Amino acid sequence: MPTLLLVDGSSYLYRAFHALPDLRTAGGEPTGAIRGVLSMLRVLEADYKSDYRGQDLPRRLVSRVQGAPAVDAGRPGGANSAAA
Repeated sequence: MPTLLLVDGSSYLYRAFHALPDLRTAGGEPTGAIRGVLSMLRVLEADYKSDYRGQDLPRRLVSRVQGAPAVDAGRPGGANSAAA
């Protein structure tokens, strides 16, 4: 019987963001949360083999990421101040 592995994406992002140090690319872009999520997903895949995988992200998180420049424009420090 096929198995399905579902991941709560927002909790993984939250854990990764707060668990890792401030990792950035040479250009200064933050990468810590993404690296943490990918690392946790690799461990999960190794521990629980499945035929299908899915990740849930709340709509407001997806729209927040897509609308980041408009939202950040009004913050002190300008655009991308939330990432700092």
